[in-house]
Amino acid sequence: TLLWFRRDLRLQDHAALTAALSRGGPVIAVFICDAQVETLGSAPKWRLGAGVAALQTHQPEHPVIRAILDGDEEAFWSAEAQARAQAGVPPYGRLVGVVLSSPDAQEAFEVAQAMARNCQPLTDIGAQIFGPAPAPIARIRGRHRVRLLVKAEKSAPIQAALSAWTALFKLPNSLRLSIDIDPQSFY
Repeated sequence: TLLWFRRDLRLQDHAALTAALSRGGPVIAVFICDAQVETLGSAPKWRLGAGVAALQTHQPEHPVIRAILDGDEEAFWSAEAQARAQAGVPPYGRLVGVVLSSPDAQEAFEVAQAMARNCQPLTDIGAQIFGPAPAPIARIRGRHRVRLLVKAEKSAPIQAALSAWTALFKLPNSLRLSIDIDPQSFY
């Protein structure tokens, strides 16, 4: 999770930080020091000193890192858009989050494996399928969650291919299937 501190540098009662940490996994906190912070008074300056220590990277010359260090928001978004276009991910491509859940972890994983192996309708349109893997939040309300990710070109007829793909399977009553095209979150 990337948490971009804009004006609010609190660590103790910061709602976005608390939500990011509760998801599990790494949280990367970023703050860009710019003239806007300087006009906010002494409290934000104190929080800056107490709240953000360093930005560490193996790619210090990466355009996104350079934009962050330079405080150039426009360059940040431009570099991010270029990287997304090269990777073929939204908004320049399509991603589909597929989550299978079941009270039985083995059942969810076996069905997900079968779906990943039998994906001809997806490969016919040039889509790729990744997984299965445990979902980042692997269990909710007693249901084990397994995730697949489908990646396709922006112009691919993804909805028709997904319908044809899911029609190949008779899912057990205990299993739930969720499909999210261009998901906002991968929980």
